[in-house]
Amino acid sequence: MNVSMQLAYLKKPSFWFYSALSVFGLLYLTLAVGNHYFFRTYTFDYGVFNNDYWNLAHFHLGNNPLFHNHNYLNVNTLKIHFTAVLIYLWPFYWLMNWLTGTYTLLILQELLVVAAGWAVYKLVKLKTGNGWLGVLALLYYFALQGHYASFSLDFNEAIVCACLLPLFLYAFESGNLKTAAALFSLSLFGREDMPLYFIFIFAALMLWHRKERKTVRLCLYGIGIALLYFVLVFTVFIPLTHSNGYHYYLFEYSALGKTPGAALLGIVTNPIQALELLFVNHSGKPEYNWCKAEFYLVYLASGAFFALYRPRYFIWFIPMLAQKMYNDDFIRWGIEGYYSIFVVTLLPVSVFMAISEIYSSLRARITAGIAVCLMAGSVTWFVENDYVHAISWISTVKENIFSYNFNHPGYDAPKLHSLLDTVPPDSAVCASASLVPQLAQRSRIYLFPYKYDASYMAIFAYSDNYEVPPADYADSILHLVHSHQWNLVAAYYPLLIFRKEPNTLAAEDIFGSRKPDEPPDNITTALMATPLRVLVAGSDTVWFYKKDFPPQYLRSFSCDCETLSADGKSPVASDGTVMISEGVTSEKKHSGNYSIRLTPDKPYGMNRRFMGLQGGDVFCASVWRYSPEGKGGMVLCSDNSTLFYTSGSNVKTDSSGWQKLQLSVIIPLNCPELKFYSWSGKDTAYFDDLKVDIYKRKR
Repeated sequence: MNVSMQLAYLKKPSFWFYSALSVFGLLYLTLAVGNHYFFRTYTFDYGVFNNDYWNLAHFHLGNNPLFHNHNYLNVNTLKIHFTAVLIYLWPFYWLMNWLTGTYTLLILQELLVVAAGWAVYKLVKLKTGNGWLGVLALLYYFALQGHYASFSLDFNEAIVCACLLPLFLYAFESGNLKTAAALFSLSLFGREDMPLYFIFIFAALMLWHRKERKTVRLCLYGIGIALLYFVLVFTVFIPLTHSNGYHYYLFEYSALGKTPGAALLGIVTNPIQALELLFVNHSGKPEYNWCKAEFYLVYLASGAFFALYRPRYFIWFIPMLAQKMYNDDFIRWGIEGYYSIFVVTLLPVSVFMAISEIYSSLRARITAGIAVCLMAGSVTWFVENDYVHAISWISTVKENIFSYNFNHPGYDAPKLHSLLDTVPPDSAVCASASLVPQLAQRSRIYLFPYKYDASYMAIFAYSDNYEVPPADYADSILHLVHSHQWNLVAAYYPLLIFRKEPNTLAAEDIFGSRKPDEPPDNITTALMATPLRVLVAGSDTVWFYKKDFPPQYLRSFSCDCETLSADGKSPVASDGTVMISEGVTSEKKHSGNYSIRLTPDKPYGMNRRFMGLQGGDVFCASVWRYSPEGKGGMVLCSDNSTLFYTSGSNVKTDSSGWQKLQLSVIIPLNCPELKFYSWSGKDTAYFDDLKVDIYKRKR
């Protein structure tokens, strides 16, 4: 191919279509596979889906053992949602799973996301008659923030069902009615809420083709079928599949009513309240006031306002927004997770169809298309990088492949995978939340610390089950370490693998050091004299495992508030660092002449940032607090609150009423920067005699 032919090919929309499809397809696959490889997929939901997928492929249609700790003994994903998605994907288990293992569902899901993008391109090209608008619609589809947010929740049947919608629309609009009917059927059985969506999709198609009697009649048939199936699902099918004390709990719309019928009646009889609920926080918790506004602002700023100019391209969003905003769960209102996936899947169609009608000239259409692509891309980049979300503790590391932490988890992932491979595939396993998805394709898999009849334990040393308090989690590990029935067969931070057999770990192999009362010199001597690896931090003790690992060293400093900065406002620590704070006072002190007084107006003090902490480092701090109400404490957290640790109750009280607090944390992953501070809450509190010890791996 000569240069002129190459240039001519570059001018064709098809070149840019295939390029965009390939680049973003690879990007999406890398995000999905990378998160699973770096142990960022979780028991709920990907571990559950993987176990049900394995059971279905082996014709085991019984309960999912991961629900045992919730007292649901006869539950699986087919009973949580009335869905046939795993049944659709069942043949691919035997085609792919021998090679792709527990990655299979993630790969299939992303291939469907790419296929939906293909359908968006074909549909927009068909309806507008221009390939360049189709390419821009595809770029817009891949640029929308909701697609990236969905990676935070791994795999879900909602994402699969959303991908079927553009495929159905393209088949319907291109006149391939048999394919459209098949996709319609697959969608209906995909999830219990799909019939509701299709009622409005067919209503939109009726408006598109209002002058075509045959098409209008087909749409009316579709509405009738969807409505009938919707009624049957909630009145017949779901009650039949829910038994043994387990009830369908996903109808969470208490602001409208307790049942679908009551909710519909509430909307009809009180439309003003129904309209208001689309925008206001009805949880009663003011910290979620901005969740709904955040969603509208993000997508309006991404170009969704074009769809508002043509109601026939907006109508299918009505049930999606209603289901999203009326829900009792605040996490569904905003931009997080897969809870916007239906909107972002159809938004490119609506926006570009509207653009093609608003502007008459091709140049204006192309310009508007480029503009919305740039808007969507800019908003997504901002949200994934510099933006403080309405839900402040949200992390975007799973969504942002350009984040440093995406490819630097703070531990040796290949080594951990090689150790997990030593767990026999037919054994019963109890694993912590981030390890369950890796091991879920077996008949017996349990979530730590609920071990039942497990013969192997695979657990992360840091707290890896949000349902279990960190102290209880650590104590459960220590119970295993000292048990006569469980033998520690592998320990490579943060992974611990136990096998059910007589314990060969001798008492001299475990070293425990109380914190923070143990004299630092004693801990330092022990650490430097013996090759030790941090095993786990209990509620009051750091336990070390004697193995041939590099020795550790201790970094330590204190702050007694006696040495002040040049301006006299902030105390200076023993290592010379200014602990940013106001409120130095002599009113009350634990020792010396000064302490820090924090008030409701100025509740933060002793601020300090720590750079370069890594997985396995142990952070121990203690401080003396005076607060008659017992309020306030210490906090160690990341800027986006992905990591957030607070001190517990006081461990000691002196005769003057000063209480000693302590905070002990094993850092679970590489942290470019963590911040530490004392906090008084909504009361006045005094802080003095801070002591910080960091057990850090020697480089």
